Amino acid sequence: SADARLSSSAALYLALLGYVSNNFREIGSEAEIGAALPGLLKLFAEQGVQEGSSVGVFNDYLQMGMGAYPLVALEEAQFVGHFAQGAPPG
Repeated sequence: SADARLSSSAALYLALLGYVSNNFREIGSEAEIGAALPGLLKLFAEQGVQEGSSVGVFNDYLQMGMGAYPLVALEEAQFVGHFAQGAPPG
């Protein structure tokens, strides 16, 4: 994903991961944030340096393919728009 501080798609990905890590419940308290935060930080840290936008993430995925990026979090409009223009899969 992109940097969750700068990208709405990455922020949504972070929210989804928080929901899953909180036993499929919305995080609603400081205690739940404290419990989820170490694991969420680790997941994002293991991604390495993150771009500020999902545009770069998606372009890298298209250029390098699924082997380099087995999962990408991006805006669905980017994905649909790319293929609606007749572009081949990456």
